[in-house]
Amino acid sequence: MARVVDVEEAEPPQLGDFTSEWVEFNCNPENNIQWSEKGRTVTAAYSVSKRWSDYTLHLPTGSDVAKHWMTYFPRVTYPLVHLANWCGGLNLFWACGVCLRCFRRLKLRWFPPTVLDTGQGFKLVKS
Repeated sequence: MARVVDVEEAEPPQLGDFTSEWVEFNCNPENNIQWSEKGRTVTAAYSVSKRWSDYTLHLPTGSDVAKHWMTYFPRVTYPLVHLANWCGGLNLFWACGVCLRCFRRLKLRWFPPTVLDTGQGFKLVKS
């Protein structure tokens, strides 16, 4: 049977305890930190907005690409940029994207992950 720790008798967490464990958890794949362990004085939790599953990294806009192209490539190639921006603007499968986004929202609302790798170099955990 697991030993129950009384919160009032336990040593209070010190400044930086959570940060050091969080950095260890995110930077060391061989760590042995169990966020759901009973009796932890330092715990982690995350909360997300209703549409958190829609988050994507900022991609360059058509004008960003055009500015870059005009800076680094000869003027003769400009029509290629305009053609590429026009083709990229055509979203022929927009209905599929809407359906997939709704499905992803439902899945992540019903079954939120215990550890969520954000792809930004850190993970969100729920203890």
